[in-house]
Amino acid sequence: MKMKLYYFSAVAFCFLLLSGCTTPKPETLSLMERDNAIYVDEAGAMEQMEERKDTVAVVVSQGDYAKYSEVAKTIDSQLTEALSAFAFFQVVERSNLSALQQENLFAGEDLEEDLIVPADYMITAKMNAVKVDKVAVQNREGKTNYSYTVSLSVDFRFYEMATRRLILTKNISKDYKGVEESKVLSKLALAGQECVKGFAQTLGSRFAPPARVVQTRGNCQVARISMGTNYGLVKGVEVEFYEFIDNSAIIAGATRDKNVVGKGRVIEVEAQSAWVEVFDFEKVHVKRGDYVGIQEDQSNRMRLQDAFNVDSLKVW
Repeated sequence: MKMKLYYFSAVAFCFLLLSGCTTPKPETLSLMERDNAIYVDEAGAMEQMEERKDTVAVVVSQGDYAKYSEVAKTIDSQLTEALSAFAFFQVVERSNLSALQQENLFAGEDLEEDLIVPADYMITAKMNAVKVDKVAVQNREGKTNYSYTVSLSVDFRFYEMATRRLILTKNISKDYKGVEESKVLSKLALAGQECVKGFAQTLGSRFAPPARVVQTRGNCQVARISMGTNYGLVKGVEVEFYEFIDNSAIIAGATRDKNVVGKGRVIEVEAQSAWVEVFDFEKVHVKRGDYVGIQEDQSNRMRLQDAFNVDSLKVW
């Protein structure tokens, strides 16, 4: 009985959260007084985003998990697809690395001197932990059922080929509970896709040139921004809006300091633009012309996803 009450309380809480977080529809919101405000960056002169096309090669390793080679193939294809969607990357045909070269490459952070990759950058992805645990669960009749908990961890590294320098490393993990035996492999593949998404968002937040707010609606309740899937955006990604302040008259040697004016979450996304719901729009004032970037820390978003993951809800 207690478990039933716990379950229904959890479901009720989820519905309460959802009802309190109704997503606004930009097309239904009017242009209002606060939507007329414009931020003019005098020093930047409203510059356009720099369009660059750096070439990048991708190398994926299954590590010590040869039995899950299909998961590695999924990571490879998803990573190539994600990078190809970026406006600032062009994926090139990977170098024909020998098995020995690949082994040396994934053995450490330093690149081999004779490693030839026809690209400006190289991204490596190695499966460094795969766990599949069988879990026994008793139902109310006392019958024992079995399910699986699966987890995957991928080590991503981003190299600059001209200097052979490691400029970014990130380990990303994803797990699922209550998985049927027949779906273990597909869930591991899905975990690989989620790890790739997380890494792609990190790349977007660190290396994409800044975008701008081109329109607001509903007294700045939503903002249309000049980047979309071409910068790795998907629904739910959190972004921040910022302006620049010149503090040179206050602090010696100071020039332009970034000043965050608001944050939000992507609710609609297209190839080169997106609509963002502005958090606390009544208190903050996001304007046309404001800069916008992807937040590197997406932990709030991931916690929200996990809270409503159907795999995590059990009926007792």
